[in-house]
Amino acid sequence: MVNENKLRQIFSRYQSLEDWKNPVDAIVYTKKDALLLKKAIEFYQGDVAKIKKVIVPTRHKEGLVWMQGSAFHVTSKGYQAY
Repeated sequence: MVNENKLRQIFSRYQSLEDWKNPVDAIVYTKKDALLLKKAIEFYQGDVAKIKKVIVPTRHKEGLVWMQGSAFHVTSKGYQAY
């Protein structure tokens, strides 16, 4: 079970709390954070977030070359008043 404090932390990392109604368009590097952000969007915006796996350039640990890494693109339409 995820508490509200964790949801607030992850949501504020990718979306300012003043602009909580605006659409979210974030690149998240771990699956755990992507799923947590999805729950936070559903909690704060009442919207269904979409997660899509994407390829991003990642620097090798020695910093000499760029490699292909994976990340997650999380999007939402924003707060929808029905």
